[in-house]
Amino acid sequence: MTRRLLRESTPALLFMLVVCAVAAAAIHASMAIPPAVYERIGSGAFPMALGVLALGLVGLKALSFLMAGGAQEEVESEAGPATAHSAAKAFGALALITAYFATFALPAVPFTLATSAFTFLMFVFLTGERRIPVLAAALISSVLFAFLVHYVFTSFFYVDI
Repeated sequence: MTRRLLRESTPALLFMLVVCAVAAAAIHASMAIPPAVYERIGSGAFPMALGVLALGLVGLKALSFLMAGGAQEEVESEAGPATAHSAAKAFGALALITAYFATFALPAVPFTLATSAFTFLMFVFLTGERRIPVLAAALISSVLFAFLVHYVFTSFFYVDI
């Protein structure tokens, strides 16, 4: 692996390390949750599944990174450096995510409303789409997604959101 490739891949490698640390913390925390008494699957199953899934995805990314070797260098050089526009999009997305999580602290905002608004606004922000039929489809999808997530968490994971 050349120094240039390593230098250009440092953000991806750091991100993979952060994901590994968070996944390991999720797995460790899930093991600390006491087993369920009346259910076949306990409360620790969800964070355990997320941690294992995250580690699996990082493993696949690391494998593809190692197998690409020099070919990844060519792909990255064709893509060019990150622009100010992409950095602004990243910080805008981070601001939307922060605002979404902040709504959880407000008891007056229902989960389905906050999630619907977040997914719709994130779609509009990241795609820049302005056509009414596409926006209508995105809004309907966002609302359905929010109700589906609410249903899954309250009915299967017994989490009151």
